[in-house]
Amino acid sequence: MAHPEDTEGQGESLTDQLNSWIRGWIDNVHDHTIRPLLIAIRGLIMGTLAVIIGLAVVAMICIGLIRLFDVEVFSGRVWATDLLFGALFLLIGAILLRRIRPRKDLHAGR
Repeated sequence: MAHPEDTEGQGESLTDQLNSWIRGWIDNVHDHTIRPLLIAIRGLIMGTLAVIIGLAVVAMICIGLIRLFDVEVFSGRVWATDLLFGALFLLIGAILLRRIRPRKDLHAGR
């Protein structure tokens, strides 16, 4: 006949094995589903934050340059600063629009 101590040891061992199997299964699910999702969300948040901060910095630089040209370079002649920066932004926009290439698959059905 088995001693009570032996059956207790087997019960704990079975419980430990079951606990270890469940923990391994949960870790496996976490590693294959939740962790990539967390990494993607973290990247999306950091990228959005970087874009927002970058746009704010560019806006502040543009404002600072326009004020500098208004006060120092053109001595209060706002129209000259507006003309200069309008032409500059027009040139930048034209260059960027020129680089756009139409996708061929959009016109394939015609």
